[in-house]
Amino acid sequence: MAPNPKPATGLHILTPESLDPKERIGIYGVPGVGKTSFSFSVPEKWGGIVYVPFDDNGETLRVVPKDARSRVLAVAKPKGENVLQLLDQVAATKWSKEFPGAGVLIIDTLTVAAIRALMYVANKGFFSGNSGDKHVVFGEPGKGSQAIPLPADYGAVQNTMRSFFDQLFSTNDDLHILVLFHQRFAQDKEKNYIGGPATVGNAMLEELPSLFDTVIRLERKNKQVKDAKGAVSTKSVVVARTDHHGYWIGKIRENGGKGNPIPVVELDSTGRNFWPQYLEVVGG
Repeated sequence: MAPNPKPATGLHILTPESLDPKERIGIYGVPGVGKTSFSFSVPEKWGGIVYVPFDDNGETLRVVPKDARSRVLAVAKPKGENVLQLLDQVAATKWSKEFPGAGVLIIDTLTVAAIRALMYVANKGFFSGNSGDKHVVFGEPGKGSQAIPLPADYGAVQNTMRSFFDQLFSTNDDLHILVLFHQRFAQDKEKNYIGGPATVGNAMLEELPSLFDTVIRLERKNKQVKDAKGAVSTKSVVVARTDHHGYWIGKIRENGGKGNPIPVVELDSTGRNFWPQYLEVVGG
């Protein structure tokens, strides 16, 4: 029998025994629904947390439960005008090497980073035509002006997002990665309504969820509850949805083809009750 040929250069050969899969989770919802605090409720056995906040004042950890802050090894706040460069730095950094003991990387929110990247690209006029820049600009240049993005600007940022995830997941394949987004509701190419994690424009609404093992949408809803005396009151609760619901995208990489037994989970005040159920489904 002829010997097996050597694998082509660039192939990373794994056996079932050597697999140690890490979770790639996208979490989205409206601002204030609790995405950040929920992301910090991940299982302690996953290790220390590195937090990359693009949101304003995210570095203060004000919305992070106090008992979860002890797990934070570092807060890496991206600062600077060139958001494209900042995204590249975040994706290219080997975070477990920079911070030994890190097991979780949280990026919050990529929607904000994408919008700022779009503003940067538009203001720089990278896609000016031969007859000059066609951007409409409001305000005085150099004093807080803003150019209205062109279609080419949107395309550039969408391609940047694709490259960002390729590099992020490749460089940090030893970490559980949670990326947070705001939500967006729009129409797809067939004019069907669809909702999902937001970056810029509509082009990535369906593509983006395919990059993650799990996509969770957080939603706040009202619930009728009775006290010990039978009096009924209304309570606001947050639910985590891991399956398609209405127009909204959700999914979970379940273990063994048995289907998704947790399409919707009502969260407790910490969100920690979600994860034992999740680990049972994904085999982690």
